[in-house]
Amino acid sequence: LETGFCLTILIHVCADLRCPENVSTVDSLNTRYVLRWDWPHETAVHQNVTFTAQYIAERLYRKPRHEKYWTTVCVDVLEHRCDFTGAELQYLALYLLRVCTNTPQQSSKWIQIRFCPDKHAALGPPSSVRLRSVKEHLEINIIDPLTSTNQSMKTLLDNNLSYLIQYWRRSEEPQVSCTLVWGHVSSPGAV
Repeated sequence: LETGFCLTILIHVCADLRCPENVSTVDSLNTRYVLRWDWPHETAVHQNVTFTAQYIAERLYRKPRHEKYWTTVCVDVLEHRCDFTGAELQYLALYLLRVCTNTPQQSSKWIQIRFCPDKHAALGPPSSVRLRSVKEHLEINIIDPLTSTNQSMKTLLDNNLSYLIQYWRRSEEPQVSCTLVWGHVSSPGAV
């Protein structure tokens, strides 16, 4: 009597999980950085889909075995966004931000973008502007735009922040303009 041995191998074939699309930092103001992306809902039929987002300083990305330097900011989030504000990214540095799609069974490939806060984040308006007439003078009090930790953006810009102020008599075209730099007024044409 011959005994046979039968081995059955089951191969589970699944399509690659779709990656996030249209990845960008559209909501970046001062030091508030929000990474956003799209993900086609039609591919999520009967899937529990979440997203994970990470960052790395570009200088560390160039190192061998750079994978260990990635820092995770959002893990298994349902929203198509991740707020990097709390990561305290340096304003004048270069970073790579990346995001992937996750299900309990698999993860997609990472999609990454290059991010430079001082180039990609908008500089917001002054946090406060107050005008006061004092005799024949106009007193202007401007408070700089603020970081997410309520510090002046001026400190991140190497004190290179100025304001252009234009003023004129009512119902006239602008005739006099001044540039206010660090609280000092310079006359038109003065340096």
